[in-house]
Amino acid sequence: MTISPGPGPVAPDATATTNARILIVDDEETNLLVLRTMLERAGYTNILTLSESSSAVERFVAFEPDLVLLDLHMPPPDGFEIMAQLEPLIPAGSYVPILVLTADVTDSTRERALAMGARDFLTKPFRYNELLLRLNNLLETRALHSRLHRDKAILEARMREQEATERANAERRRTASRRIEAVLAADQTPAAHEGGVRLTMVYQPIMDLLTGQVLGAEALARFGTEPQRSPAQWFTEAAEVGLGIQLELAAIRRAAEGLSLLPPNAYLAANASAETLRSPALLDLVATLPGRRLVLELTEHERSVDHSTLVAPVERLRRLGVRLAVDDAGAGFASLQQILVLNPDIIKLDRSFIEGVADDPVRRALTTALLSFTEQIGAVLVAEGIATPQELLAMRELGLRHGQGRFLGEPQALPFDPDRLAHLGEGSGSPG
Repeated sequence: MTISPGPGPVAPDATATTNARILIVDDEETNLLVLRTMLERAGYTNILTLSESSSAVERFVAFEPDLVLLDLHMPPPDGFEIMAQLEPLIPAGSYVPILVLTADVTDSTRERALAMGARDFLTKPFRYNELLLRLNNLLETRALHSRLHRDKAILEARMREQEATERANAERRRTASRRIEAVLAADQTPAAHEGGVRLTMVYQPIMDLLTGQVLGAEALARFGTEPQRSPAQWFTEAAEVGLGIQLELAAIRRAAEGLSLLPPNAYLAANASAETLRSPALLDLVATLPGRRLVLELTEHERSVDHSTLVAPVERLRRLGVRLAVDDAGAGFASLQQILVLNPDIIKLDRSFIEGVADDPVRRALTTALLSFTEQIGAVLVAEGIATPQELLAMRELGLRHGQGRFLGEPQALPFDPDRLAHLGEGSGSPG
């Protein structure tokens, strides 16, 4: 082998890895020594040289090189035979470049070498810089190929994970749909109540905070079927599978059965999402009920609601005597938007305002401001979530007359058990 030293050594390209494993197969010991010297001068350290071509395949398997420098014309097996034996050993999708070294410059030799797997070749004599540049280029290509292969594997793993998630979500939706459809079907069959599947309702009293009179009741859904989950989860899940309106209408219809068990002048509050408020089916249902005793409390399962789309449906409901309540007043921008656009009849003060209000001047000031606001627009402010005697006393001191919460009465079946309600007493300064 003749080597032209050129003007000086060329350092490996920045993207090439000088710790790459390089296997050199050549039957001339001198050539091996020269090649090793050149590569070590260039910074490569992981080099295996081999003069016995008969052991080339075995050493290839053991060494797992990143690149092979292969002489073509050697005692059997020659370079062509070695390439034929290596081809099935390289895993599919892998890229292990072979750089052929030969003095044979005939077209047939070049074409045959490339056809059998050679990625590049140098003819002897060759320049030192040219050798390093070609070697570096092949190693860069291998690095890019490996990165692409790794990224592809990561992408495929993510796709499999996404597909698995989508399948799981689809199965979850199918299961939820079957479960909710079973509840809706059972609700139409009175006998199904014995099986614990039927939708049932409990009622939490809304009381005059001074007299203890029951002014109304909020109807709350309960589901007696497995798996156990909160009512909010049931309604959210129903909305996700396209059964939200049906389930809410069933709950309103079931809640209305309690009207006859409430005090004659007490109202019934039932929850309804924006989607249900827009539904003509709700208007049909309300038309069969005593609308003047019905309050619909707006809940939001949807992430974003254009409240202006509710103005016309709410007005149609009001013509039937129905009043509108909005929840979580003061808890955020969404509740403020509801109030501004829909002009509700009842505003429910969020629990976060009531908790700690006795000792928090900021909460007291905001609650007073909200009470004044509701009075100016002709609405009623209901303190929701009164849980302690101190909170009740604070609401009284601030001038609130309407409230609900576990201290006043837990959700329960109708008719209300007087022993399970707070006994407040006309005008008393402290809860009785």
